Order: sequence, then C-alpha cells, then structure tokens
Amino acid sequence: MADGKVIVFEGVDGSGKSTIAQFVHKHIGEDKSVLARNPGSTLLGQELRNLIKHRKDIEIDKFTEQLLFMADHSAFINGVMIPTIKAGKHVICDRHDLIGNIAYGYAGGLSKTKTYNMRRLFWGAPLIDLLFIFHCSRESSEARAKNRNKQCKVEARGNVYLDGARRVYEATAGDAPKDAEAMVEEILFMARTTVHVDANKSLDEVKEDVLHHLVEMGITSL
Repeated sequence: MADGKVIVFEGVDGSGKSTIAQFVHKHIGEDKSVLARNPGSTLLGQELRNLIKHRKDIEIDKFTEQLLFMADHSAFINGVMIPTIKAGKHVICDRHDLIGNIAYGYAGGLSKTKTYNMRRLFWGAPLIDLLFIFHCSRESSEARAKNRNKQCKVEARGNVYLDGARRVYEATAGDAPKDAEAMVEEILFMARTTVHVDANKSLDEVKEDVLHHLVEMGITSL
C-alpha cells in the first residue's frame, strides 16, 4: 500500500486556508483523508490550542508559546500524521506548527537560531508533499476575521503583528528581506512542492486553483 500524502494549507489568520482545507477534505473523501487543525489535532493539542489562543487569563511569553506549538507538533506527528499516511490516507493540515512557528515567531521577534534549533527536533519527520501558501491583503483577512464570532488572542495582537507573519509568507514567493531570508529557507525546505495561492480571489476561484494542483499530483479528481 502506498503512503498517503501530507497536504498543508498555510497563511495568516483570515486568509481562508481553513475553509479550503475543509473543502479539500470533503472533496477527497473522509474515508481517504484526515483533516488536522493545528494546533489541536490530538487531545493534548486541543488543550494547548485553548491555552495558546483563548485563555486570556494566562499570559504566555513568545518563546514559551513557540515551545507549546512544538509540543503540539510532536503529538501530531506521532499520533496522527505517521499512522495516517502509513494507512494510505492523506493528511490535510489546516496549518503546520513548524511553518506557523517560523512566520509568527518572526512577527514576535523570535531569532532564526531558536527557530532552527526547534526544527532540528523534527529532522526525519515526513516532509510536506504539497504546501499551499495563501497570500491575501490585510483588508481581505480583516474582512474575513470580522465574520467570525470572536477574536482569538493571536488576532487580538493587531495588524502590526499579523503583518510581520504576512511578510514571511509573502517572501516565500519572491525576494525575502534580509532579516527574513533564513526563515523563508526553513519553510521551503520542509515541502517537496510549494504552491502560492492568491487568496484575494473569490472562494470559487480559490477552490478551482487548489483542485487543479491536487488533480495534477494525482491526489484527487474533479
């Protein structure tokens, strides 16, 4: 039996990646794929997600927050990703902790040395087969965020913080600023194939773009 594929959707909060990840999971089939929301794809991850994103009564410094993401990633790889792909099913990831860690770590002032050392913990883990990076304007992400019932702690940090993460995602598609070059290399190193998606397009157009690449790789059909 051939191993399943690891498909990741990345981008700033409000880029529409979660909506498309759910769509792809249903399109491929719930019997052929597993949808993973990171952080939060294991019981431990659900507790960590609540702590990181919603527990406003507990303050967490930026470096400790990144370590919590790494704990979630370890539980996800060993408890979900590896067993699923070995069973021949695809893993659809709504965010990848390591990539999110790099982009949001950069926004929070995390050094490239700390990022590199954390990624070393997962050398030997399965690579991402297909990485979709969603690019959208601040205006688009703000409009989508307003449609949600409540704002999480990450979104509440404001546009300056989110724009820092956006810079890293945007830099993966072109010339990276000097202070983000190492971060961008780290992200692209993790994926066999990277696809850049204009998430400012309509939902139907984005779905069509994503499906085109999935079909091209033989992961699904139209």
